[in-house]
Amino acid sequence: MANDLLRLEDVTKYYTSSNGVGLGLHKVNLIFNLGEFVVITGSSGSGKTTLLNVITGMDTYEEGSIYVEGEDTTYFGAADYENFRRKYVSFIFQNYNLVDSFTAYQNVELALIARGIPEEERKPQVVDILEKVGLAKRMNHKITKLSGGEKQRVSIARALCSDAPIIACDEITGNLDMATSIEVIQLLKKLSKGKLVLLVSHDVNEAIDYATRVVIMHDGSVDKDYPVNINCDICEDCLKEEVEEKLLGTQRSAQVIINSEVEVNPTKKAGIVSLVFSILAILTFNLIFTVIAFVVSTKAKNTKGQKLAKIAKILATISIFTTIVSGLTLLAVLLIYVIPTVLSWYGIFW
Repeated sequence: MANDLLRLEDVTKYYTSSNGVGLGLHKVNLIFNLGEFVVITGSSGSGKTTLLNVITGMDTYEEGSIYVEGEDTTYFGAADYENFRRKYVSFIFQNYNLVDSFTAYQNVELALIARGIPEEERKPQVVDILEKVGLAKRMNHKITKLSGGEKQRVSIARALCSDAPIIACDEITGNLDMATSIEVIQLLKKLSKGKLVLLVSHDVNEAIDYATRVVIMHDGSVDKDYPVNINCDICEDCLKEEVEEKLLGTQRSAQVIINSEVEVNPTKKAGIVSLVFSILAILTFNLIFTVIAFVVSTKAKNTKGQKLAKIAKILATISIFTTIVSGLTLLAVLLIYVIPTVLSWYGIFW
């Protein structure tokens, strides 16, 4: 036990509210060590963020024990947890938690100031880490002038400067596009060697290539704890497919269904609208021809006019017939297809 950086034994977390008591975590048993890049994932409300908060001392737990290098934290108070976070944990947040009025350099320097590093020693360290995250030319720019990806790079630099062995990341790519997300995770993986990275993410696919382990949470419990060794000689793509298939099969299937609904519904709506309008257009033109026909027939005052009147009556008859057919068709479409489909969108009709 003394060799483990973190050990969780039957850790249980409750939440109390006016509606009663809710279960945040239930008998979680996990062991973490330096050098691991752990992706903690699961559906919304599965307990992944709660687990991260409990591990890092941002939240308390009611049952079980958490050991940090063999030391039991069960009886930690507020001051103990503050010392624990200062010594062991650095955070990277989805919303960056940077000081907007400071430059990138100043934000990273804050981590060294907190550690009590003398001013003359801070500059080379800050410059070095900002160069490593690719912000050497942007270090004197204020945070408000940086893109989302650059802000997250500053957050990574600040976390690494804290020299804490644990890097806790909570949905750090939530505000980034896919390409930037992968760049950020790749950079974190590259610069965090020798540390324990705990990355909470709702999308395991963006990080699985860099993970050494995937923990799947479900209803506050650990559903799967799957080691991922992408540094061995086996096919990395095959391993990725295996993890996705075994651990995320149900979740991905559900996502496919959701995406299908998103794609089909607009198509159905467009089809219904175009069909209704086409029938209405036929009705409208038929009515126009009918009116014209009857107007012309009333002008029949001579032989030529009578001939025109006959033609007008024929047109009117055809128009009336097609109007009736079109109207009945529209009514049938509304009763058989349109109304049931619209009701199904609201769960009234299937």
